[in-house]
Amino acid sequence: MALELAGRGLIEVRAAESAWYPRPVDPVVSGPELLRVLTDPDRWIRTTGSVRTLWLSAPEAVRARWQADAHPAPESGGFPDHAARTPAEEELFVCTAEASGWLTGSFGILDGPKQEWSHAERVAWVEPQIAPLVPYVERGWVEVRYVSGAEEGYRVIAADALVSTLADPGVRHEDDDWGVGITPVFTDAGLGAWRNGRA
Repeated sequence: MALELAGRGLIEVRAAESAWYPRPVDPVVSGPELLRVLTDPDRWIRTTGSVRTLWLSAPEAVRARWQADAHPAPESGGFPDHAARTPAEEELFVCTAEASGWLTGSFGILDGPKQEWSHAERVAWVEPQIAPLVPYVERGWVEVRYVSGAEEGYRVIAADALVSTLADPGVRHEDDDWGVGITPVFTDAGLGAWRNGRA
């Protein structure tokens, strides 16, 4: 199978020049050596430290095609180009794109309302901070999740409940460790729009 994929240009075998980690600039193995390494079990089943480290990768064009197939661009619209984004939009989009991005909690990017404020005051404080993200939640490109504990699952927050939920001091977890609170993530459709529209 690997020989067939390599022959079709869908995968590459690279020889790692670093002992610590593979790099995209590592040389591609080709010709008779490629046949040898793909058919030699000792190259892939580690039995000794003396065998040169090899790793599989996909050419950039193939990787781009896989991503486009997995996350197709929307038929219309998209996220604003980088130059057109406001600082608030940029911060929210980056938070959504990062696996470690949180809106609330000790590492959250949103400023929390004061505990002693009324509900109306907390809503008025939260609403302008989250407003740039709401249209993309409504469109189904961003999913906002509430994680109540490090060992817990998550609950998806609907777009029309987003502001009131963020205004609730009970879900902010400002003094807890990383991994609890409210976090945004791209849906598959959102990833398609993000990857095809970034500038």
